[in-house]
Amino acid sequence: MRKIVYVIFALLIVIVGVAVYSVVQKRERMNPAVLQGQSEHWRVSVQFQPNGSQMVQAPVIEHLDDQVLDEVALSIVYKDQSSTKYPLADPTKLAPGVPYKPEQQVIHKGWKDAERAEVEWKSNGRRFKEYMNLENKSEGK
Repeated sequence: MRKIVYVIFALLIVIVGVAVYSVVQKRERMNPAVLQGQSEHWRVSVQFQPNGSQMVQAPVIEHLDDQVLDEVALSIVYKDQSSTKYPLADPTKLAPGVPYKPEQQVIHKGWKDAERAEVEWKSNGRRFKEYMNLENKSEGK
């Protein structure tokens, strides 16, 4: 009889420990943060701001070159290989060195899930694509 009590007590401790760990991880993932990355032609910054149990993802993209742009699309890629895509309707707004803010989106992932940014663009009939790793520049602000 005592062994059963000890086993139940040990299981209860494990279950409580897992629950506490899960809550702590979720809270940490839901902290606000700003991730940044840069490639040869682009600088990307993505702000993650909690909104209840979801995150609002607000990217800023900056063109570092003087190419004339015909099309531009920004994607934020997550560790599970899913992504959030931001097609830019009017690439003429992307003047060199001037930050542009696409519409923010509500996502169901935290900033720790974001892995990289991908920018695809078309200029003078040619297509290009660049990748950049996103690094946290302001965790917990």
